[in-house]
Amino acid sequence: EGGQTPVVEETALTEAERLGEDLMLGLRLAEGVAPSAAAARLYGAALEEALAEGLLRKEGGRYFPSRKGWRLSNALFVKLLAPGKPAS
Repeated sequence: EGGQTPVVEETALTEAERLGEDLMLGLRLAEGVAPSAAAARLYGAALEEALAEGLLRKEGGRYFPSRKGWRLSNALFVKLLAPGKPAS
């Protein structure tokens, strides 16, 4: 409206950040997510910890948030992806 060109901003993600984003977005889907081999290497321990805490459930190699995980989904995603870094 002001006659100026809109500003476009792009952020380049690292491979770990991209894999984490894919994981987080997949967990929001009804079909859950089956992590790639690379994502499983980076985030496998965090996924298993979330399973043990009852935040996730696993069926047929796919992860889904549990009822508790849905209620605490923000905390779940932070736990899995704590500031863009693979959880330990």
